[in-house]
Amino acid sequence: MYQSYVQSNTTAPTAVYQPQRSSILGMTAPNSEENPVPVRQAAQLLRDYLGRLGNIWVEGQVAELRRRRRLAYLTLRDTDAEFSIPVVVGLDRLDGSGVDTGNRVVVDLKLEYWSNSGQLQWRARQLQPLGEGALMRQLAALKKTLAAEGLFAEDRKRPLPFVPRRVGLICGRRAAAHDDVVTNAQRRWPTMEFALREVAVQGVNCVPEVIAALSELEAIPDVDVIVITRGGGSFEDLLGFSNESLLRAVSGSATPVVSAIGHEEDNPLLDLVADVRASTPTAAGKLIVPDAQSEKSKLEEVKRRLARTFLAQLKSQQTTLAHAKDRLDRVSPEQLLSGRRLDIAETLRRVQRFTVNQLVTEQTQFRVLRQRPVLARPEEMLRPRLEELGTHQISLRRATAVGLADRHRDLIASSARLAALSPQGTLDRGYAVVRRQDGSLITDAADVTAAEPFTVRVRDGSFAAKVAETPQIDFKEE
Repeated sequence: MYQSYVQSNTTAPTAVYQPQRSSILGMTAPNSEENPVPVRQAAQLLRDYLGRLGNIWVEGQVAELRRRRRLAYLTLRDTDAEFSIPVVVGLDRLDGSGVDTGNRVVVDLKLEYWSNSGQLQWRARQLQPLGEGALMRQLAALKKTLAAEGLFAEDRKRPLPFVPRRVGLICGRRAAAHDDVVTNAQRRWPTMEFALREVAVQGVNCVPEVIAALSELEAIPDVDVIVITRGGGSFEDLLGFSNESLLRAVSGSATPVVSAIGHEEDNPLLDLVADVRASTPTAAGKLIVPDAQSEKSKLEEVKRRLARTFLAQLKSQQTTLAHAKDRLDRVSPEQLLSGRRLDIAETLRRVQRFTVNQLVTEQTQFRVLRQRPVLARPEEMLRPRLEELGTHQISLRRATAVGLADRHRDLIASSARLAALSPQGTLDRGYAVVRRQDGSLITDAADVTAAEPFTVRVRDGSFAAKVAETPQIDFKEE
């Protein structure tokens, strides 16, 4: 073990090796630098230690299988990750199991150590292919999990573009599915281009190669849709397209994905995760692009409808124009203007007559008003009001003078009462206010002590004093 320490007044720590005794691999004697074990004993101890470990059941896929005399050497690959281990199995156990390359298996493994060579190896004690029943149960459990996470939800599926700029195609090497998709798509839209990625569509390399191809096609800017396709096959051949890693990669794809795996009766989980499912590769080719001839026919029909509508509108406008022309021919513009001039002249005459009549009426009403006495001598109407106003002014002045005199007498009386009741008035009459040093009043001779200082306030100011002796006289009020 290493222990760090810092000496006093030093600038850097120093690491010092401190040997410790240890007991490893079940050794009874202590082991240390002074008491090491030989290499052969260490190997034997490791072998004994591993021999006490139990077995472990492992699920994987047989990626490689080689037979040598009485033994077989196989590579067992993880189905969801790029990881594998070598395994040794007896030919008698292998041949009796029916396992071959590409099969998914469950293996009872035991870790062994060869002390002569110093090598570790996994040995298979039991080996059996993973049956369809077990696989179906695993797929059902995975399907339930992914459904609960919403990977199959319809609201997350995206529509395909009407005409993609380019189609990404993931298929097997020299596969018929490639021709089915490309031929049918280009038959419908001859100029459609494809970005092709050929991968393993079954076996141990299927999942990683399809995921890698999906990532490459997503990185191409003009690839607007990706098709993952392969022909039909056995249940085990199509297992790669129900792999959880692949399904999650498709779910996270930013580009819409079409699943076209196998035939109509094949239902890998990829069909549920993909944005669109095609029952066959041929159907996928028809789904990803529209039929150019059909679209052309639709355009021609739209053109014909537009032409018919335009001609009908044109004919209607021509008819309306002809009717307007007939009306103009029957009634000339000069006649119309002459009628309008007569109407305007009559209107002007009516306005003039109304204006004259209104002016005469207003003049008559004004003369009537001028003849009223009030308007003839308006000063006669104001004289009584002026006299009444003078009387009110005199009364107001008298009332104001009387009120002010009463208020002045009240003020003098209140001032006299205030002076009689104020503390200053009391002091003016010869009384004094006596306070202790803390400001409290002294109201009783018994409350003071000899030599106690105090302050006396009189009419003109205050002065300090001190008690010479305690008062003994008892004053009583009569």
